[in-house]
Amino acid sequence: MSLRDIQERIQTNNYCLTRHALEECRARQIRLQDVKDAVSNGKVIETHVDDWGFDCFLVAGERFKGDVIHVACKIVEDVLQINMVYYPHPHLWEIDRKRKKR
Repeated sequence: MSLRDIQERIQTNNYCLTRHALEECRARQIRLQDVKDAVSNGKVIETHVDDWGFDCFLVAGERFKGDVIHVACKIVEDVLQINMVYYPHPHLWEIDRKRKKR
């Protein structure tokens, strides 16, 4: 799987948000369009395989306002599952919000 696969599913509306992701969006006032924008212009900054064998991705991208959000996702049965959406914490991430501090 690649960023292109993730972006294709956003563009074709072949995605879903978990309850947790929806709650995080509401709590942080992140709109669905912000999530779509961030994935569409973002880049994969981390990957790992979860306990069920799915490739998981952390995408960092900009909302329309220019601030960066992170979108944690994976592809399950050809559907992009968005598991978490958040603003990266400045104590953990570099100023560009795309690289972890060392």
